[in-house]
Amino acid sequence: VHQIKKALNRLGYYIPYEKIGITDIPDAGVFEALKEFQRDHNLLATGTAKPDDETDATLELVRAKGFAHEAAVLADLERQYGSAVRIPD
Repeated sequence: VHQIKKALNRLGYYIPYEKIGITDIPDAGVFEALKEFQRDHNLLATGTAKPDDETDATLELVRAKGFAHEAAVLADLERQYGSAVRIPD
């Protein structure tokens, strides 16, 4: 649950409760975020995900593309401004 919440948060689908942050406990927000992600990626919008199912695989693919994009942007910035440029976690 924690990894799914983190991935959905990084992609802009899930916003954790401000005072609690991302936890291992499923909440209504993560189910709604999953449904929105599934709809956006033409998957059956169940609001659930299991290891190695279509939602999990799509989430991993989208995350990997995002990381590759961030790495490319960072490399470009470092070429322009030097190695002091860092993307915060």
